[in-house]
Amino acid sequence: MSQIPFAPDGWDQLSIWGYDEMADTYFAQLTRNGGDDSNEPEIWLSGVPTPIGTEHELAAMISGAVGADVRTVTRAMHDWGMPAR
Repeated sequence: MSQIPFAPDGWDQLSIWGYDEMADTYFAQLTRNGGDDSNEPEIWLSGVPTPIGTEHELAAMISGAVGADVRTVTRAMHDWGMPAR
């Protein structure tokens, strides 16, 4: 499983996204800055049971979940690099 930090403003300290090779899906674990990372993420986009097939699809889902526009989310994802697939 590849995972990398995720950096849209307000979600950049504890959130990650990546690609799960075993499940063949992208995923994101999102926790708002100031949140508690000792529990589950605030928002979990797991791609199970329906796989998230592209980084663009994941960006759209993250956009809806955190209230940022897709362009901002996509830029943040690419600033941190794409996970190895």
